[in-house]
Amino acid sequence: MTNSDRDNQPPPLGRQLPDRGEPSLRDSIGDPFFFVIGAPRCATTSLFAWFDQHSEVFAPKVKEPHYFSHPEVSDTYYNARLISDLDEYSNLFTDRPAGMLAGEFSSSYLFRSDSAQRIAEVSPHAKIVAVLRNPVERAVSHYRLDVREGYTTERLQTLLATSFPDQRFRREYVDVGCYSKSIEKWEQVFPSEQMHFIFYDDLVADWDKTTGELSDFLEISTSPNNAPPHINESTGPRRPAAKALRTVLPMRWVADRLPPTVRGSLIRKLSTDAAEVDPQAIEVLHRLFDEEITALEAKFGRDLSHWRYDGVSI
Repeated sequence: MTNSDRDNQPPPLGRQLPDRGEPSLRDSIGDPFFFVIGAPRCATTSLFAWFDQHSEVFAPKVKEPHYFSHPEVSDTYYNARLISDLDEYSNLFTDRPAGMLAGEFSSSYLFRSDSAQRIAEVSPHAKIVAVLRNPVERAVSHYRLDVREGYTTERLQTLLATSFPDQRFRREYVDVGCYSKSIEKWEQVFPSEQMHFIFYDDLVADWDKTTGELSDFLEISTSPNNAPPHINESTGPRRPAAKALRTVLPMRWVADRLPPTVRGSLIRKLSTDAAEVDPQAIEVLHRLFDEEITALEAKFGRDLSHWRYDGVSI
């Protein structure tokens, strides 16, 4: 191995998190197990709701613990609930029936690709699921979520500028949408037969067919009696009652424990219309993601021309 090769290797797990407790974790998330690793704003909440109803799958009460992307994921402007304690994470799976397929759903894992090495250390046979959405649409959806949640009042074009003081917004809208780089890192850790990629467009167009293919990959029944849940989309700035669900601790505690479909329905009823996005910002996003779309077309052998400027609907 050359010095260059060594430089490109992921850091040893213990160097960043010396006391993660891998041996006991192997018992908690033993086979069969799968991870839905993202991306954010790509219907992972809808998939979680679907799996939560599936009789052959154990889904934990906390949708996104972000355990394997900690501490890096804490460098954000979100007030997200993060689980970094081994016992707390392990307890998510204490009610799992012996031998039942279990899943974990943290949308930070795809981009925070060091998560791949950490997961492989404790669950090397896990199956990995990633959902990919038009990165321009995903960025706009992410921005609208941030406006709705009260994290920003700036216009999208302002946040995309490299001169904006807080570059964490640009990272969430642009870097997270560069899927091909993240996928490459995951594929260095997990073999292709353990990875399954879903296109958001396919979920929207034919939920039953797409989840049927996912079921085949996970070796479970297609669960045809499960109605497709509502696929989340961001509306505009929340009214005070809706915003309080995420910012006032007692209400946030209750909201986090509601079933995802119930929580989403409540939020939509308490929210206003979608936040406006300048056409200039859309043009900037298309320029930023042009090479990424080309890379995804080459990787998956799929025509994604409808993701480009003339065909996209925001």
